[in-house]
Amino acid sequence: MQEMALGRRGFLKETLVTAGKVAAEIAGGISAKEEKPSPKIPNKQSNFLRPPGAVEETTFLELCTRCDDCVKACTHNSIKKTSEKNIEETPVIIPKETPCHLCEDMSCIKSCKTGALLPVERENVKMGVAKIKKSRCFAWDGQPCQFCFMKCPFPDEAIYFDDFRPVVREEKCTGCGLCEQVCLTINHSAPMKVVPLRLLNSVN
Repeated sequence: MQEMALGRRGFLKETLVTAGKVAAEIAGGISAKEEKPSPKIPNKQSNFLRPPGAVEETTFLELCTRCDDCVKACTHNSIKKTSEKNIEETPVIIPKETPCHLCEDMSCIKSCKTGALLPVERENVKMGVAKIKKSRCFAWDGQPCQFCFMKCPFPDEAIYFDDFRPVVREEKCTGCGLCEQVCLTINHSAPMKVVPLRLLNSVN
């Protein structure tokens, strides 16, 4: 009888230990699943813009569901899906190819349901800032050229002329990229480039 009692106690002890191990493994598995990996910031050489109203990059990558709603809502087909590593399928704008036209109704922002794009007035959009490389600019070389000024949605505010040379007023520039695209069509050295908002601190 004593041996039988000891056997039962040993069996119960082993059962409890095994159950404890299983419970610990299950708990560990659940916590591992719940822990989301931190979003990876795109390469600093990536010269794309986020759509108007985009929140800070890390937060944007957490909120964006890759649903394509903003891509479909863009009437100018300016918003594309990127294939760049770590941020695949997220919406981007390549200014030299298809710049943002700053539509009056901001349909891309209205289509976003997650808060990755937030409402903003056209003049307050900040996707980046246009920078002029004066050594490559026709106007800064004394040649008549006003294409960037004429294409700007806010002429005299975001781009103005000083002694026939274009100057970007950075606090007013939305970074839409219209100036970059038109500049590239007449000047292959591309003196006008938009620096994305997320890269501005590293440039200034």
